[in-house]
Amino acid sequence: MTYHSKNVDNIKNLAVPILCEMFNCKEDQILDMKSRKHNIIQAKRFLIYYLNRALNVKHNHMNKYIKNIDHATSIHHVKKLDNFLDFDIMTKNDYTIFVNHLENNTGIENIDLLIHELKYLRLKSELLTDKFEKLQLNAEKLRKHNI
Repeated sequence: MTYHSKNVDNIKNLAVPILCEMFNCKEDQILDMKSRKHNIIQAKRFLIYYLNRALNVKHNHMNKYIKNIDHATSIHHVKKLDNFLDFDIMTKNDYTIFVNHLENNTGIENIDLLIHELKYLRLKSELLTDKFEKLQLNAEKLRKHNI
């Protein structure tokens, strides 16, 4: 389903404040392709990905919503986030939270809850990663002793 340009603008206007809070950046940093800081790039990537995948904004039309972006950059960010979503659990959790809050029309008044939820999921992810690494080490030790 392709959305009308005005609808995309409205959704972008809902998404950007959420991304600003999630990634600790300013609106103009997300909507312009000037910065190369990790948090700002990640916020832009989420926005570009959502516009392209959820709203079917074509790559060559992305410059209507984000200044100084060309279609190749848009394609790169969508492919990059696809890759992160497949292999990075923290990015996947962050994107899921972003989409849930955006699609449920969560306003800025609930942003403290969003930040708390992000911190909790990151901590949980770190604990699970540590546990997984310990299990891998134990499995490796067992393999060495059984050989």
